[in-house]
Amino acid sequence: MVTADFITKRHFAAYEVSMSGEPDSTHAPGKGKVLVASSATVQPTDMSNGKGKKRRGRVPSFINPLTGRPTSLALAVIILAAVLIVYLMSRAKGGGSADSIDERAKNPKFQHILVPADDPRGLNVADEVNFPHVQRPNVAGQDEAVGKALAFPKIPPPPGRKPLPQAPDANRKKPELPRDPPPKPKEFPVNVIRKPNLLCPDKPYVLFLVVCLPNEVLARTAVRRTWGAPNGIAEAKSLALSWRAVFVMGRTAAKDDQIERESNNYGDILQGEFDDLSSEVTRKVMLGFQWSDKDIPDSCRPLYVFKTNIRVYINLPLIVPWIQDKLKMASNLYVGKMLREDRPIRDTQDPLYVPNQDYPGNVFPNLARGPLYMLSMDVVQRMVPHFGSVTPIAMEDAYVGVLANYVGAPITNDDHFVLLKKPKNFCHYRHMMFVFDIEPTELVHVYKVVEEKHRYSECTDRGF
Repeated sequence: MVTADFITKRHFAAYEVSMSGEPDSTHAPGKGKVLVASSATVQPTDMSNGKGKKRRGRVPSFINPLTGRPTSLALAVIILAAVLIVYLMSRAKGGGSADSIDERAKNPKFQHILVPADDPRGLNVADEVNFPHVQRPNVAGQDEAVGKALAFPKIPPPPGRKPLPQAPDANRKKPELPRDPPPKPKEFPVNVIRKPNLLCPDKPYVLFLVVCLPNEVLARTAVRRTWGAPNGIAEAKSLALSWRAVFVMGRTAAKDDQIERESNNYGDILQGEFDDLSSEVTRKVMLGFQWSDKDIPDSCRPLYVFKTNIRVYINLPLIVPWIQDKLKMASNLYVGKMLREDRPIRDTQDPLYVPNQDYPGNVFPNLARGPLYMLSMDVVQRMVPHFGSVTPIAMEDAYVGVLANYVGAPITNDDHFVLLKKPKNFCHYRHMMFVFDIEPTELVHVYKVVEEKHRYSECTDRGF
């Protein structure tokens, strides 16, 4: 009979062996018992068969506690150690040592591998060879003869197949992309190619000078169909002021025909004879100011001039009451988001670079930050005669600020001109005077939100 007793958590098994095969009640306690101890930890017996309980991992053992023989894990470790020892011994014996290479150098069949046959410094097999003192040829160019001997021959490509392109040299400088030429604000005045055919409204109005590029055709169309035309705004008749939008640009030869068609159809193009660039804003503003002062008759002169760009939405039903109520239709106005102690750009690689001779100061006077600001017409008329005495610079908003300071027009700071990010909730558009950095398709969407606000009952329900 075999019995087993488990004592605590250690694996102590007591086996009682009966020689007769039958239980013996008179057998003395502890007689004929063999204790077998194991270092493995055994979990207590669980009557629930281990369901719903997490078992601990057992410590691997190299010796079977019952049989006393090595386990499969021990055999695997022994085999791995033997393989590693054999590998290290074979490598130390002569795989890469200097002595083994010297022996190979003495062997004639390795002579052509270590030193080329046409090398004038070829090794003599009969001589004593000491490999550490053999001078290695420098293929980079110290010894041209040895370099040519060790170089791989160039195999021409098969007939009819183009050679593969060579890998680019890491030390070779990448070709720089062509840069736009710098703007030339000092080359003014310029010849005017096309002028607007401005229809004078029957009441005072605001002139919007919209700076753009000739190739921004879709953006100009979006402005004309939305806020740019007074007949597109439902509340235009009830407002005390009207408005006109004029697109100011330079010249791009590829778009001459397109610009001519737009000018004939809409009469809202002011184009100067200079190569247009995205950084060529100063001359466009000067051109717009000069045209509004010299070419518009006194009977049709606007009260205010807004400078903006093609990527701004103007909410006219909010701007006109703002001019009436807050600004009180005043004169000598220069309004925008004030920028204090702005500094000129002295980096010669920047397209808005300002040389010291053009503006020797280190700090600009307080100015209205672009791309949007407003001036009363009397301030514009005082600025235009000083285009020649105040040197134009590429930083357009800074130049207008310098001119305003020169003619004695202090800046009026207004938070409506802050460059805000586009709100995710379209209801906010109804209460924004300006929406910046907007695409043509987005501009049409904002226009519909503002104009058809009576259809958006959810905006009023939320209190917007």
